[in-house]
Amino acid sequence: MADDDRTINRILELIPEGRENSVSLAYLAEMLKVSERTAKKYVSHARKKGTPIVGDQFGYYKPANREELQWYYRIFRKRGLTALSSISSARRDLQEVPGQLSIDEEGNEDEGEEQKEIIFPDIQK
Repeated sequence: MADDDRTINRILELIPEGRENSVSLAYLAEMLKVSERTAKKYVSHARKKGTPIVGDQFGYYKPANREELQWYYRIFRKRGLTALSSISSARRDLQEVPGQLSIDEEGNEDEGEEQKEIIFPDIQK
């Protein structure tokens, strides 16, 4: 963990402020002597620890002013909302499992036993 913290601190040193000073993922990976995938993970960890780091077509940079910070906020908010909307159908489908046992208000226990036999025919009562 201490090694990860040192690497995250190094990432923060390597990533400059301002879009005009942005650095590439390849540069970060080269400076850290890790793969680009690993460098991306370190950037993600640094973000989770509270440092806003923009990654866009210009490269990686820390917002230098309110405008860049607002842009960062809008982009990450949009990504989050897109991710949430893309899993909403999965959530809905998971709530409606075919053959799922349900408890009706009257509590017909015999119906549940019949359903168990259909789902688990090998299990004897």
